[in-house]
Amino acid sequence: MKCDGCVGKVRSTLSKFAGVLSVDIDLNNSDVTVKYESDHDLHKDFADALKLAGYPMDE
Repeated sequence: MKCDGCVGKVRSTLSKFAGVLSVDIDLNNSDVTVKYESDHDLHKDFADALKLAGYPMDE
């Protein structure tokens, strides 16, 4: 991520998932923290959605 537009796209992509409570993004470090309510791990779902949006996650 290099700009506020990227931040908005990532936030929008992740916020679409049911149960997401917040998406915090540190643009300087390209860190994303997602808080969500869920009975299962959504990490793979988040990774797949971000990859499709053009922002693949570093594992």
